[in-house]
Amino acid sequence: MRRKSGRIAISFTPILLIFWMFLFTLSFRQSAWADSGRPLARIGSRYYLNMQSAVDEVRDGETIVLLRAVTTGENVQVRNNRSFTIDFAGYLYQYAAPGIEKNAYTIRNGNVKIRRINMKQTAGAEGDLFDILGAASLTIYNGTLLGSFENSGKLIVKDGSFNCKDQFAVIANYGKLTISGGSFLDQIVSDGKMDIRGGSILTEGDTPQIFVRSGSATIRAGVFTSLGPAVNLMISDKGKVTISGGTFKAPPGVDNVLDEGALTVTGGKFNSSIDVNSDYNPVIRGVPVRVVYG
Repeated sequence: MRRKSGRIAISFTPILLIFWMFLFTLSFRQSAWADSGRPLARIGSRYYLNMQSAVDEVRDGETIVLLRAVTTGENVQVRNNRSFTIDFAGYLYQYAAPGIEKNAYTIRNGNVKIRRINMKQTAGAEGDLFDILGAASLTIYNGTLLGSFENSGKLIVKDGSFNCKDQFAVIANYGKLTISGGSFLDQIVSDGKMDIRGGSILTEGDTPQIFVRSGSATIRAGVFTSLGPAVNLMISDKGKVTISGGTFKAPPGVDNVLDEGALTVTGGKFNSSIDVNSDYNPVIRGVPVRVVYG
């Protein structure tokens, strides 16, 4: 009986050994998978291989955290009607979709907040970094973005550094845009409703810092600097602008404002003039600025 028992124990030894090796290997692979940086994002203790999966599963009030730098051509679609945050944690997020006009993020619904973003388009990418549609809201708290935005929903900029990478405009606004801080290199074009409460906008070529093609804009504060032959603010015949503050800096011989629409000025500092080429006379109250009629 002892010999028989011994044979049984011996026969089970390789099986147990193989079983324990399997468990060890599985545990090692799971640990290596987490430590190697393969997951792209996490929500709490839940890990995701791509941003789309994280966005699809995020719940109200949760934060998606980027875990590593990435170069991707993924077009992330935000469809759920939830309020959540994406913390890019300062990692470089490169959007690479050469020759394809699609966006890095299309926000169709919900309320998305962005923090510590470091995002840029690679050479040849033709889409926008963010496209915000009618029912959606996007708030940028801080970070650096090299690329463009298109907004037909609600876009709020608290702070950050923005450069449109030689595209048409750093922001093309068709919805509601509020800027309270940040620095912008290149123009902002608006056909919707815009409220500028701070920040700085600079252009170096022949494009104005602000171009109101249609809709309305209120400028309460901010610094607008032209280093080239362009005016600081251009208003088309379908635009309506109210200026109650801000500093407008143009080179010698260049106007601060080209007004072809409706303009009211009750504050602000101008180092040059307002050129009026409109059927409407501008309303200027208590502001020492020269007005010329082109």
